[in-house]
Amino acid sequence: MQADWQHFVGSTNQRHTNVIVKRLKKAERDSKTLHEAGWAGFAARLTAGMADPFVLLPGSAIGLCYMAGMAFATLGIIGSRAWRREHGIFRGHA
Repeated sequence: MQADWQHFVGSTNQRHTNVIVKRLKKAERDSKTLHEAGWAGFAARLTAGMADPFVLLPGSAIGLCYMAGMAFATLGIIGSRAWRREHGIFRGHA
């Protein structure tokens, strides 16, 4: 296990350091398992990344794309309603 010293910067005592080491070893085992799984492991990582609620937080790339998409969709709805109203086309009337 190759641990980066930055993982231990916030450690305040030996117990805390042991918890960090344990977490790093588990992450390494998980990564190895997913790597050995091949395409299934890749799919699992991709699914886990997409299901991560932090991905949709404002400021993240996906969150920004989602918000931009919603803004464009809203503008499209508003624009289509205005066009239909202007041309006298209402729901159920062609």
